[in-house]
Amino acid sequence: MKKPYVKILARIIVLLLCFKVFAYGGILGEQDDVRVSVTTWFDIIYSPESERSAQVIYENADRIYEEICAEYGTVPSFRMPVVLTSDNEMMNGYQNNYPYNRIVIYDTVTIEEMDVNTDHILSIFTHELTHAVTLNITSKFMLGVQKVFGDAYSLSFWLTSRGMAEGAAVSMESSKGEGRLSSEYITFMIKQAKLEGVFPEYYDIQCSEDVYPFDDLYYFNAEFNTWLQKKYGMEKYAKLWYFCVNMQAMDFAGAFSKVYGVSIFEEWNAFKAWVELPKNAVGDVLAQGYSKDFFERGSSCFSKQNETGRLYDSLIYGKRGLAYIDSACRAVFFVSVEDLQKSFNNELELIKPKRLFTLNNIQNIRFSDDGDFIIAEYITQTKGNYKKAAKIYS
Repeated sequence: MKKPYVKILARIIVLLLCFKVFAYGGILGEQDDVRVSVTTWFDIIYSPESERSAQVIYENADRIYEEICAEYGTVPSFRMPVVLTSDNEMMNGYQNNYPYNRIVIYDTVTIEEMDVNTDHILSIFTHELTHAVTLNITSKFMLGVQKVFGDAYSLSFWLTSRGMAEGAAVSMESSKGEGRLSSEYITFMIKQAKLEGVFPEYYDIQCSEDVYPFDDLYYFNAEFNTWLQKKYGMEKYAKLWYFCVNMQAMDFAGAFSKVYGVSIFEEWNAFKAWVELPKNAVGDVLAQGYSKDFFERGSSCFSKQNETGRLYDSLIYGKRGLAYIDSACRAVFFVSVEDLQKSFNNELELIKPKRLFTLNNIQNIRFSDDGDFIIAEYITQTKGNYKKAAKIYS
């Protein structure tokens, strides 16, 4: 019979091996020099490449935490790590409470939609910290449960949707005059949906994103949540989160009715009516849907009809023609100079672009100087990290 300490040692070895397998390739998993800066409420963990960003978060983290809590009528109540990594070359971040509350930020170059921020690192931090605050507005009973069993034991996912969570976070990141809601391009997306008569219903933009534009979940919810906050005040809005996180109703619609005294459907229709449409070229307000089809030839805002519902991205022009990325299927299409000339000579002649190739996670394209090649930049994922790469096509 094996001695007890042999069994214990064997289990320890197995656990260490498992840890090595699952930790390999993870956030900072292959870094030799990992540093930690400690504030009142955060442990900021980073590599030397992220020292500047870590310093910015160190100087502002506690203040931002206290400000968000004050907006939601609560006080800071838990510590959490904030991990910065420059290994991931796709700017993003996330918050999770499994197995414990934590924030991870990919410290890399910004993307276009985040250019409205003075410091995109603080904007991402504010966004992810809002998730942590809203999803942890728990009762004393649930706080006790979490202290015993861990942060993962939460009821927040029963009544709250991804759309509700992202709406609150984008609303908070935009509350100081910056953030994505300060982008006219983003807010016009909502106006255009009303202009074209395709304004979604509330539950249409709460979960999956299966139609273009794929970020509508963020922006419709952010605008609606901001509208709720301004119309009824933050106290009621925070109460809605408390009701949802602590299951004070059978479903979200019930929680909403309890807090606001009106159904979510009525309030969504009121929000839709509140959205203002832009004026057309002659100054008339398109008050009821739209007076002319947005794609109708002769209208003041004419654009050639796109029958597939797809939109182009990364449109480029070179010596041999133009090329673009199809935003829906990530395929690259090409139109030759000769075909373009035919179209210019006869505007009624339709051009059929030539499909060149498809590339998953394609980001942008450009021509070589001689126009003979297309360089396609895309994102690869290995070991949990995203890296930028390029392919060259003849």
